[in-house]
Amino acid sequence: MKYGRGDDEWNELVDTATEYLIEVARGRRLTTYTDLSTELVNRTGHARFEYDLPRDQAAIGALLGEVTDGTLDQVGAMLSALVVQKGAGDPGEGFYRLARKLGLLHPGVEKFEFFQAQVARVFEKYQSS
Repeated sequence: MKYGRGDDEWNELVDTATEYLIEVARGRRLTTYTDLSTELVNRTGHARFEYDLPRDQAAIGALLGEVTDGTLDQVGAMLSALVVQKGAGDPGEGFYRLARKLGLLHPGVEKFEFFQAQVARVFEKYQSS
């Protein structure tokens, strides 16, 4: 059980989020955390992530971390870079923490430039698929 969700449900959410983000990449666009949650509900029928609940904030970060872990070698970039905050237009701080943990975001590198480079790499990967 992860974040109040059974293992089968969690795995389905990770797989569905991955599929959705690949579609977003093929369309050369970004999506928001809210839109991701809506897509997961529509595609799986599972409960929505409620971002005003700390548990669900942590859950979506963990889910996107698993998406990144499962696709990083194939994509060559963080697929989760396509998920941005509605008002800010860039990912949440959890994205940057994960990037540092993975050794991708180095000290002295400007975060927004790193984010833009990740998006460009993801788009490049899926431009002809």
